Amino acid sequence: MPLFWRSLISQQRLKNEELTNEEWAVASTAIDEAIHALVDFRKQEGAALQHKFNEKINNIEALLASIEPYEKSRVEKYDRISLKVLNKFQVLTTTKKPLRARAYLLY
Repeated sequence: MPLFWRSLISQQRLKNEELTNEEWAVASTAIDEAIHALVDFRKQEGAALQHKFNEKINNIEALLASIEPYEKSRVEKYDRISLKVLNKFQVLTTTKKPLRARAYLLY
């Protein structure tokens, strides 16, 4: 019988009669066991997630360390390019060619 129907039948039974002390003790024990099982599952799930996050963080740290040698050359290249752009812009603006300077900046 599907769980849905069992639930409906149980609800109907509870409407018609009260639980005895023995039945309530069994139900209370089952509820407590279910709660403990849920808490234990959540603890296991949390530990697994913590392990997974630690793996990902360690991976990111390793990848970050592997790109550090390239970072210095990238920054130097950026500095060279920006100096060229600034020099070109200064030349264009001092030679009274503002339209060309504007076009150069837009490019």
